[in-house]
Amino acid sequence: GTGEAARAFRPVGFNTGLMDDFAKTLDFLTEEKARVLLLNTPVWQPLVEAQKSEYSRAMVLIDSLAREHSPAAEIIDFVPRFSSETKLFFDPIHMNPSGQEAVTRALCEQLTQGKASTR
Repeated sequence: GTGEAARAFRPVGFNTGLMDDFAKTLDFLTEEKARVLLLNTPVWQPLVEAQKSEYSRAMVLIDSLAREHSPAAEIIDFVPRFSSETKLFFDPIHMNPSGQEAVTRALCEQLTQGKASTR
């Protein structure tokens, strides 16, 4: 079942210290008037499905921190586009060279076409 599948993967965690560091980093970048681009890199679909509620909570948390600490931040989410392409992954969270190349090309295309979008 889903619980069994979830145990096969590293659990999604919520480290308060890391979240505080993320918020401070966003504050600093915003104060410096830097363009903030957050890239959600692909993870393998079975990992997302096995921990759906935790994964969703993590994405909502990242989005809310970005909204609060860097309102102009742009978020690019490549999980929907690439997560089901098993051949692009070494393991559930690491892309192989073909996957890395595919994501890099997609990011370059998106940035050069001005399609990085805010939430």
